[in-house]
Amino acid sequence: MENIPIDYGCRVKLYYSISLLNGTIVESTGNETPEEFTLGDGTFTENLERAIFGLKKTDYQKIEIEAREGFGFHDKSKVQCFKQSDFSKDIDLKEGLIIHFEDTNKNQLPGMITNINDSDVTVDFNHPLADQAIIFEVEILDVTANYNH
Repeated sequence: MENIPIDYGCRVKLYYSISLLNGTIVESTGNETPEEFTLGDGTFTENLERAIFGLKKTDYQKIEIEAREGFGFHDKSKVQCFKQSDFSKDIDLKEGLIIHFEDTNKNQLPGMITNINDSDVTVDFNHPLADQAIIFEVEILDVTANYNH
């Protein structure tokens, strides 16, 4: 069987972990259930996809990715203030709570409540790993070409 390099549109099966530079694992498949996706489908950020581009079945890679290349820098414009009355009374508003909002295209946008006062709720839509350099570790289990791509 051909050992093809990962390219856009390829079906990829891998184990991966994302950790902080101090070793704290943020997200991982472990060695139990691999992630399976098509490169370019949005499962990973564009920069994480670039990190595995060209790898082949059985390849292993562990790389440090700077904040700007991983999940970007904290953007103040992604911090929004809402009136408490904008939220359903069924929601127990508290700092640290992640709430999913919908944009105009019905895409889910997670936001974390960072502050609550008597009338307002501050929600941060930045990725939780913004401003963080990360270690991206992958083991490629299988790569299948997409001949329709």
